[in-house]
Amino acid sequence: SQLKALVDELSALGLDVLVVMPAKYCDPVVPNHSKRPKQHDEPRLTTTLSDQDRATIADWAASGNLYPVPRGCHDDMYWMLATVSGAGPVAVTNDQVR
Repeated sequence: SQLKALVDELSALGLDVLVVMPAKYCDPVVPNHSKRPKQHDEPRLTTTLSDQDRATIADWAASGNLYPVPRGCHDDMYWMLATVSGAGPVAVTNDQVR
C-alpha cells in the first residue's frame, strides 16, 4: 500500500514513524467512504483488508508505530498533537483537516 511504502521510506531515512489512524480502519472490514451507496436506503459500503494489509497493521502495532485513535474521538486532534510533541516531528496526511 502507499502508506506502507511511505512508512518504510521514512524509517529507512532514520525517522521514528507513528501512524495515527482511526481504530475503525484497523479492523478487518472497514468503512469505504470513497464509494457512496447509489440509493439512500442501500447499506453503507465496506472494504475487506487484504492479508498483507492486516499483517502490516499488526506489525506497526507490535513495533509501537501505530496509534489507533479510539472510536468517537476526532483523529485530527491526535496527529496535530503529535506534531507539537518532541523534537522536530513531521506530519504527512491526506486529511482535509475540516
